[in-house]
Amino acid sequence: GQQPRGYSLVACDIKTGRTHQIRIHMRHLGHPLVADYKYIPSPEDRERDRRWCPRLFLHCYRLGFESLRGQELVVCPLPLDLKMALRRLGAAESEPIASDLLFGQTSWQRDLLRPGTGQWQPGT
Repeated sequence: GQQPRGYSLVACDIKTGRTHQIRIHMRHLGHPLVADYKYIPSPEDRERDRRWCPRLFLHCYRLGFESLRGQELVVCPLPLDLKMALRRLGAAESEPIASDLLFGQTSWQRDLLRPGTGQWQPGT
């Protein structure tokens, strides 16, 4: 039989924001985004993804830019539909700390790998 596909939750840090940049790069690496109708070549794989995730699994969590008022930072937690998709997949059910990071009250507002929002500078 066919082996089940593995999934990873990945945070990407882009600099230029070109159209489909993340989607193209992840596909090139052999790891297309979940439910990506444009860059997943196999209709079977697209359909398998859509069974647990009804839309493209891509979310802009944090956006920093310079405006006329100075440095701006916008943080947007993972939306409910994507959190529910992770739950349907069984994400983090076995590890309490991972479950809290993904689904807890402060999830997606913690900076695990980067400086806190108060330390953000353009270009970082």
